[in-house]
Amino acid sequence: MASADAPTPLITAETLRYINQQKIESQAEYARQKVLVDSLLALSEEERIQALPTATQDTLLSSWLEQRSLAEQRLLALEKDFGPQHTEVQKAKILIQDANEKIKKRVTGIMLALQSRVDSLKNYIDAITTKVEEAEQADIEKANTSRPYWDAKRELNNQQRLGQLLEMRIATEEIDRDLPKDVMVRITDRAVAGSAPVKPNKTLNIAWASLSAWSSELAWRSSSSISTRA
Repeated sequence: MASADAPTPLITAETLRYINQQKIESQAEYARQKVLVDSLLALSEEERIQALPTATQDTLLSSWLEQRSLAEQRLLALEKDFGPQHTEVQKAKILIQDANEKIKKRVTGIMLALQSRVDSLKNYIDAITTKVEEAEQADIEKANTSRPYWDAKRELNNQQRLGQLLEMRIATEEIDRDLPKDVMVRITDRAVAGSAPVKPNKTLNIAWASLSAWSSELAWRSSSSISTRA
């Protein structure tokens, strides 16, 4: 994905990955086809004729080779029965010669097709390699040419973001300035710790005990006086 502060590349990363994958597959196929062609060219003509049906799965060549084999077997039988100068023997030789010409032409065509396939793959690999290299070089030149513009744009964006932050800070300071400075709760007297604990209060306890004893004694005396009078 292209950045907003950089020029758009001619080839995206996704496209580049796809091209590289195609290149790898083409290189593998090119290597296989080239090995096949080189191996066939290293054979003799008759060995190549026998190898091609298996190597290329060419049914037409296989059919002509089978026809030639049958014609050669028939020729041997005719020569044995009639001699080399017999008319049927001459006809059989002509059929074999015709089959050989067709087989050679077919083999030539197959080899040309295989070589053409190898050349085509090589050209394709070279073409996509050149395309990628040209695009990358164009991107480099484009980036160098437009760098002052993108640097200026990036600096402008930074200044705009800085301005937004300053505006937010000023607004925050104005809100703080407008808030009341007085607190809702006022402290009228400063709390001071007492000189003696609230509980237990020994003096108060002694006074309450004395009062209780005096009340009990007074009640007892009143009761005794009433009893005496009776």
